[in-house]
Amino acid sequence: MDAVTFPRRLFTEGEEPDYDRSVVYYSKNTALWSQMHTTLEDEWDELENSKLGPLFRFTKLEFNWASKVAQTMLTMQVACKKKYEIWSAVGVQPVRFSLNEFEHITGLNCEYKEALTKPETVNTDEMKEFWRKLGVNEKLGPSVDELLAACQWAGEWSREDRLRLGFLAVYAGFIDARKSSTHTRVALASQVMDLEKFENYPWGRVAFKTLIKSIKKADVSKPFSLEGFAEVVQVWAYYAMPRFGEENGDPRPNNPEPPLLAFNGIRGKRYVIGTMKKQVLFNHMVMVDKADVYPRWDKEIDDEKVDNIIKALLGEFGGGWVWKPADWVREGISVKKADDDEAISVKRARTSDGSPAEASGAGWKGLEAKIEELFKDFTKKHFEEMSKTQEKIQVLTAQVAVVGRIVKKLSHPQAQDSVKSSEDTAKSNEDSAKANEELEKKNEELEKKNEEKSDEEPDKSDAGEGKTAPPGGTEDTDCTWLRTHIPTDSEEAEEKRQQEEQIKAANVMARGKSERVRKLAFTQKGEFQGNSTARRIILNNPPEIPNSPPKSLKIISKPRKAANPKKADPKKSPPPKKAANPKKAPEPKKAPEPKKATGGNEPLGYNPFARPLEERITPMRAFVSGLPGYSAATALEPDKFDYPEWHWWFTLLTGFQWLSDSHWVALHVSIPKRHITIYDSMVDWLDDAEMDLLVEPYAVMMPNLMHSAAQAEDKCVYFDAKYTHSRPSKDVPQQVGAGDCGVFVLKFIECLAVGYAAFPKTLCQKNITMFREQIASDMYHEINCRGPVEDPDDWDNVDLYDERL
Repeated sequence: MDAVTFPRRLFTEGEEPDYDRSVVYYSKNTALWSQMHTTLEDEWDELENSKLGPLFRFTKLEFNWASKVAQTMLTMQVACKKKYEIWSAVGVQPVRFSLNEFEHITGLNCEYKEALTKPETVNTDEMKEFWRKLGVNEKLGPSVDELLAACQWAGEWSREDRLRLGFLAVYAGFIDARKSSTHTRVALASQVMDLEKFENYPWGRVAFKTLIKSIKKADVSKPFSLEGFAEVVQVWAYYAMPRFGEENGDPRPNNPEPPLLAFNGIRGKRYVIGTMKKQVLFNHMVMVDKADVYPRWDKEIDDEKVDNIIKALLGEFGGGWVWKPADWVREGISVKKADDDEAISVKRARTSDGSPAEASGAGWKGLEAKIEELFKDFTKKHFEEMSKTQEKIQVLTAQVAVVGRIVKKLSHPQAQDSVKSSEDTAKSNEDSAKANEELEKKNEELEKKNEEKSDEEPDKSDAGEGKTAPPGGTEDTDCTWLRTHIPTDSEEAEEKRQQEEQIKAANVMARGKSERVRKLAFTQKGEFQGNSTARRIILNNPPEIPNSPPKSLKIISKPRKAANPKKADPKKSPPPKKAANPKKAPEPKKAPEPKKATGGNEPLGYNPFARPLEERITPMRAFVSGLPGYSAATALEPDKFDYPEWHWWFTLLTGFQWLSDSHWVALHVSIPKRHITIYDSMVDWLDDAEMDLLVEPYAVMMPNLMHSAAQAEDKCVYFDAKYTHSRPSKDVPQQVGAGDCGVFVLKFIECLAVGYAAFPKTLCQKNITMFREQIASDMYHEINCRGPVEDPDDWDNVDLYDERL
């Protein structure tokens, strides 16, 4: 018989990761179940005696989460290609965590079912009415936060609806068990409308699938988090090592069933891994009929080395297998090697199927040679860059001389008069254009000389005076004057005035030469006003009224009545040209004080609330509908791992989905007022004290940033005292439920940028779907955001400019 091989460890034995931070988990939300025990007091016995009863009874236990136990069991894993099970090697003893172990520990229904997580959605009028009672969007499954809130008004509900509330709580709190603000899958949650069907659904298989996917995804080399029923991992350790469970699991009296209810748990001890490796009694796996040893899963992957463990435990290699150190390679997939008394760390890659790849390199000597090669390459490139830098310095030196001549020309009285006098503007433009042509010509000559430069050394006749000759061998007299002359205060003031005149002249020339036609984007309304928006934001000014109406608008005015009707002669009516005489036209009115925007008093320019054009939405929708996993029943939330592309667009386009894991607010920083205004679409989410702590870093950073950036003479103006801040609640639009704060923040910023005096009524929860489609269509068309480039499945880390056409 050929030698039997078993899978490699993830980490070298004795070098497993050890860190103090706890494993984050989301199951058994204490706030939710404390409220449920009170709200569902009359229905509690019925819930405990249902097929989901173990979960309801578990909520009554004071189970202590031992993060160190779960962490240790998962860091002792071996490489396993199978999607729906893991193995850990405790010392030399392998222990299995599969659907069989999960079913034994929890006592839940784990039978096979096709389309397990994608059943047909129940979308009846009764379901819509119940979702309305819950306060949940009918296209989404309820989150833990929404179920907790529903407890406040569920007291008068019918018995059936209160039972539904309890079943949804175990689904969201244990079976799905993600962040409290994250919505569950509506296809699964809607099954609760048929209480009998919901109770008999294989929820154990659903819960295990959620948990095992989270375990497979976790990087256990550093602190990680677990979705799903995480406490089962801790109880698995107590089951797999019975003596360890007795000594460290705080077992309950009379050994209740299932094992989930047999322990109170205990907070992890520091040296858990050492205690585990001393164990001698193990339950390697749940022993079932041979036909059930391999649980049935769709698209499961075979792993010969893992199957060898099962065969050894079942005695298929000849009698009972005695596990020994030689059965396992001590070095894990992540190994450490030593050579020449120097230790280096080499992390071996893993192939797509999870097996270890061969380590590259030739040890320390090869690494040393590679470093030396890289250093030589760096030195060569550094020398080349320094040479280029010296050439650029020479070119800039010559350009300084040219600038000196331009300044002298512009400081001439004729040049100054040409700037101040509108009659001589054309002459000033001509002189500036000639100066610009001279500068360009000089640059071309210098570049040509650099290209044709020979190996001869530059003239160093002035080296003793600390001067460097420019290309060509002679020093420009203007450049010499700039270097040696120390101006007086009056000369500096005159120079500053001349620079201002120079800028004015250059601007006049630029405007005269510019042939660019300024056009409006299709989303803009009104006249193009340059950078007036930026000036308005910085100076806190109201929106500016243009001096003349937009060219696209027609002027319709009523004729004035004569002052004296008796003397008015209709035959002597003034000709049209005189009526249109600009001298007699009425003066433009001053900009009125900003009024509260009510949806019809918007500033000119970009309209944040314009409905997206159909010709932009249609291509985006067509692209989305062609993604894998998309179905006509758009209410079905796609699986994040199976259909990452459609899941990404689904969360962007679907209400309550996008940015549901963070609290987003908009900060309006007024530099003149030294004040920060916080616009929060969920003012009840955090109290003022918590918000003060979050905003304080910005209130301290902004004044220090302005003080550091200011010139020396202006630092007294930009002192570094902390900015004040406020969070208004009146007239600030509020969202309904979590998940839409990111959309509200974007609209807050757009309103502030274009000059709204107050937020319009258009900015409300009712229009969130339209805003999401607007954002999605803009992303689709403007930046070609079609998907990740390097890894088609890595939608969590998609870059702003990633595209896949």
